Amino acid sequence: MDDSDMDPPIESECKSLDKDLPSSKFDEDFTSYVDLYSLEDVSLDKEDKTYFSKWYTSFSEKFSHYYKEKAKEKNENISPKRCRNLNYHINYLIFQIYQKELDYKNEEDQKLFKSSIESLKKNIKSLFAVSEKINCERDEKDYTSSMNIVKKLDDYCENRDHLRSVIKDKKEKCQDLIDYVNKKYDCFFNNDSCIIDIDAEEKKTFAISDDCTLYNIPKTFSYFECNNYELPYRIQSIPHCPSQYASIFDQIVAPLKYYIEDVPYLNEILNYPQYACLAVFGIVLIPPILCKFSPLRQLRYRKKRKSSRRKNIDSDVNDVLFSYAGYEPQLTENETYHIAYPNV
Repeated sequence: MDDSDMDPPIESECKSLDKDLPSSKFDEDFTSYVDLYSLEDVSLDKEDKTYFSKWYTSFSEKFSHYYKEKAKEKNENISPKRCRNLNYHINYLIFQIYQKELDYKNEEDQKLFKSSIESLKKNIKSLFAVSEKINCERDEKDYTSSMNIVKKLDDYCENRDHLRSVIKDKKEKCQDLIDYVNKKYDCFFNNDSCIIDIDAEEKKTFAISDDCTLYNIPKTFSYFECNNYELPYRIQSIPHCPSQYASIFDQIVAPLKYYIEDVPYLNEILNYPQYACLAVFGIVLIPPILCKFSPLRQLRYRKKRKSSRRKNIDSDVNDVLFSYAGYEPQLTENETYHIAYPNV
């Protein structure tokens, strides 16, 4: 299939689909009210050892008010979805704060910084007080790119269900749901997608509920109450990338593609055969060295930590879902999903 036929929508277009829908309204309201990401754009003053304390005092007051008073104003408990939203934003915030570690060069400052972070994490956890009217526990996790995909899926399902609720009263609103589902499907997938998932498959990282999961795509991207409309073909599930069927060379190169892009003057080096040979030789030696002395997963995560910024929080879904040339997924509606692997 020609790739040009399957060009995915750009990120800004996908994000605009959620405008004025519940998920985006909550995110905008909460993050602006507590000024959640103000810390990210601040260059820390190395002489101001109390910066985190000052920032936290302001943040905790705003967060506590929003967490308690806003919930009461709306006369509702914090729903599981809103609780997941809060935890997602806090986990990402902690992740971004850790990036500031690079601003500290000497060991003493680094220890003080890490101590401040641990104190901050404990204090934030204490803000998630559980009561009769508020039930949301702190779910502390290390931020990964998978979380971004899970939140996008979670947001999609919330907005989809909101449109479904409107349809119950107004059947003529079916087209709104159909358009949203179809466009979101295009934002998530193309015909050559597969999942890079460091967790075991049985953990089902990208599954929130029975009808909100990347492991049953026809059900997740269905029309529900508008079932009299013909549903386009959907891939049944996004498979895990079949590395076990890749060649040894492909398995060696795959983890390195994130680092090769950052090699300075790569094009100029390749113009000189002797240097190109040395570069290839170095690439071949790197994997066993990395595997011996440190986990590749941690190195890759560390690199993402260093380069990540808030403006990239809505990075392409292809961080986790990406094209793999070694197979062609079949399009199917009700049948079991099969993958055709090439002979190796």
